Amino acid sequence: IITVSNCETELKDRIELKDRLVKMSVGFGYLIVLTSNQGLIYNCKQLGHPALFDLRDMSMNLIVQAEKYFLLSDGINISIYSYEGRLVSTPKLISSKSDSININTVSISPDTIAVRDATDTKSIMFYDISGKPIGDGKLVSHAVNNNILSRIIFIVFCSMKEII
Repeated sequence: IITVSNCETELKDRIELKDRLVKMSVGFGYLIVLTSNQGLIYNCKQLGHPALFDLRDMSMNLIVQAEKYFLLSDGINISIYSYEGRLVSTPKLISSKSDSININTVSISPDTIAVRDATDTKSIMFYDISGKPIGDGKLVSHAVNNNILSRIIFIVFCSMKEII
């Protein structure tokens, strides 16, 4: 059971799940709940009727939300979904290292996905929301050695509409 409290109205809603809770995230007006078998997307203004999508045979452990879309990952692959529960894309990643996708290596904006290379933290691959590589399809590199600055550059790059 998940209890959701509205801080403005002090109303509380209860969400009962049939399956085991795996992960949840709140952002951009939506509550995303992942169970062992399905994903549920609740509009925070109206929790009554969630959008549902199937998660059978997938073990997602990461949710990253953006304004129009959200990203799910099992640590190796990523999937982009709309808030209506529709699978938008599953970009083909170029990293050869398994379990390389985490909150520090992936970011999403309304139109761009950025994935930092697991073997070279100065290199970032960009995809459009449909999963196609942006530009020439090669990694974009920068010269910053500091990991915190690298993360800031990563987020800024992801927010850019054009990088070349």
